[in-house]
Amino acid sequence: MILMEAVKEMVLQLITYSILSSGCLHLMPSKQYESMAEMAVGLGYICMILDGIRTFVGMG
Repeated sequence: MILMEAVKEMVLQLITYSILSSGCLHLMPSKQYESMAEMAVGLGYICMILDGIRTFVGMG
């Protein structure tokens, strides 16, 4: 039961981050900064996914 709650929380965090990051990418002043912003967003996704994996391994 706790595992399902952790999965639900991780999915909600990923969805929220996805919505906020897409909004930030649309607010970029020029295309010049877009690649750097996409890299930062990608690093954020990687950190969130690794945190979720760490949570699941810790529960096992």
